[in-house]
Amino acid sequence: MTLTTYTDGSGAYVNGVTPLSAANMNNIRSFLIAAGAMWDSNASWNGSGVLTSSGQTVNGAATLNGMLALKDPGTAQTLSNGSTITLPAGPWIKVTCAAAVTGIIMTVGTVAGQTVFLCNESTAGSLTFATGATSHVTQGTNVACNVGRMLVMIWDGTGWIASASA
Repeated sequence: MTLTTYTDGSGAYVNGVTPLSAANMNNIRSFLIAAGAMWDSNASWNGSGVLTSSGQTVNGAATLNGMLALKDPGTAQTLSNGSTITLPAGPWIKVTCAAAVTGIIMTVGTVAGQTVFLCNESTAGSLTFATGATSHVTQGTNVACNVGRMLVMIWDGTGWIASASA
């Protein structure tokens, strides 16, 4: 998003001396209309370093000192052989399976650099991805996520690069 700037059409004002011109008032109007479009009704801040966006609150003093709290995505996705893992709104993906599963596919990323944390909450089985071309995971079948483990995955624009298998 580009920050809208104001263009003054008539120079400095002096009380009672410089009348407002239609050109300058139109510049002010255009600026206010454009600036209004920059504000997101889903984001707010309190002036003390606390930003709330899409229901998530980030407090620079409390949560950005090396830690960032991630919103719980809710219910884990249940996987079976050949399942596709869908991307939730946030970066944390919870999955589970009744037994070891193979041929897992990741939904393609939306932007290069997108990062997700894939957590296997299963108590019964590991998951292994399909081949790279099928799974969208660069290392394909070499990537597994064991019970109770997590993979960090980054979309590079063409495929997901996974942290060391765990």
